Amino acid sequence: MSVLQITKLCSLNCTYCFDKVHQNEAKINKDGFFLKDEDFYKYLSRMNQFFQNKKEDKSICLSGGEPTLHPSFKKFVRSATNDNFKIYLLSNLSFDEDTRKFLKHYFDNGYLSCMTNINSPDDRGYSGMNDKLWENTIQNLEELQKPNIRFSFNIFDPEISYNFIYDLVERFPHMDDMIRIGIENTILPELRNRKTYVFHKDLWPKYQKLGKVIDEIIAKLHSMGKKIYFDCGAGWCIFDPKTISSIRENDGIIHGCSLPNDEVQTKGQYSTCYALYNYGNEQGEYNIQKNTMKQLRWISILQTEFFKNHYLLLPKCTNCPMLEQGCPRFCVSNNINYWGTVFDGEEKHSKEFLADLDYQKLSQDQKNYAYIEYLLSKQRFDEAREFMGKNQDLFSTKDRYGLYDILIEFFINLDKKKSLDRFYSFVEGKNFDSKDLDLAKLVELVVKNNK
Repeated sequence: MSVLQITKLCSLNCTYCFDKVHQNEAKINKDGFFLKDEDFYKYLSRMNQFFQNKKEDKSICLSGGEPTLHPSFKKFVRSATNDNFKIYLLSNLSFDEDTRKFLKHYFDNGYLSCMTNINSPDDRGYSGMNDKLWENTIQNLEELQKPNIRFSFNIFDPEISYNFIYDLVERFPHMDDMIRIGIENTILPELRNRKTYVFHKDLWPKYQKLGKVIDEIIAKLHSMGKKIYFDCGAGWCIFDPKTISSIRENDGIIHGCSLPNDEVQTKGQYSTCYALYNYGNEQGEYNIQKNTMKQLRWISILQTEFFKNHYLLLPKCTNCPMLEQGCPRFCVSNNINYWGTVFDGEEKHSKEFLADLDYQKLSQDQKNYAYIEYLLSKQRFDEAREFMGKNQDLFSTKDRYGLYDILIEFFINLDKKKSLDRFYSFVEGKNFDSKDLDLAKLVELVVKNNK
């Protein structure tokens, strides 16, 4: 789905929000609070072109911050629906009566659906909730509750009560039967005001405690006849195995990573995931002003495949047998931030990570694979070639290095014919294992289709 972050302003101030760093930057720099109107309409036009001759429905997601706070929010909704787009809104539903009356028409006529993230009214220190905002939220739920509105609850502190979830679900029975459960992105809270995220092993005990809390919440919601939609955020190892089985038996969804998305930030920058803000695009060269949708989607494919399928996983996950059983793994932003700390982080952090027992259990090849894929995902092709050049002896030990080398050469020279010829010559007669076969398919896909 295409996700437009139209504003970084929010009526709440949730401690677990993974966009908080960038919201704070926007406040400090007084820049990037709102997506410009002209960028919105340009993106809409490009999406119209992209969907020509495609069978799938035209849809976009409007997010924030709180998207209803954008001064042109109503104009955006009118324009998109007039162009036959279906709109998926990510909102905390704390907006005022005037906005509610405007949106009711679109909800009632099927133009608009919504996922609403709601926090407890009692734990206000975590979210910035106040009496007026909670009153608005309840009033909006009473007026708008329909099956096209889905509850979403983030579980972030194992010590607080989540009973408000059951109260809301019981009070508003006409909402979507599927309920999203999310888990806090495992980023040290005290590091959220910095420019780089750091995954820290000290959070692992907290993650396991959160898993037990979620076990109880899911069991209770199932007893209330609800289905569970669990998206990206956590591996199966923190849950009771009965919880995973119960989600499936009750027609729920264990989504795993939702990549790739088309994520457009308030300055028009493109990324493949909301949590990977500007990853590999630090200079903002990939954006909706410069690139077509087709170009932007190809920009993300290399990152996406490595993030989801290969060696840029937390070391704790890399050799875990649950991967073969379909575990969705942990949020890719944690994985990438982990390896970013190892390879590019401050020495005091990277030393600690390198000393981690799970990292030390990795083979040298696995560490090399992670490093090469990290450089490729950041589009640092010259550094990847330099590393490969210094380690020519690796080529004879594992086929995977040869596949990497073909991909690196292609992105530096952009000679499709030469790279394809080399690829087909290299793979002829090879008997790859499953991971190397996935990489071979990726190399062929990228070389044949990259624009």
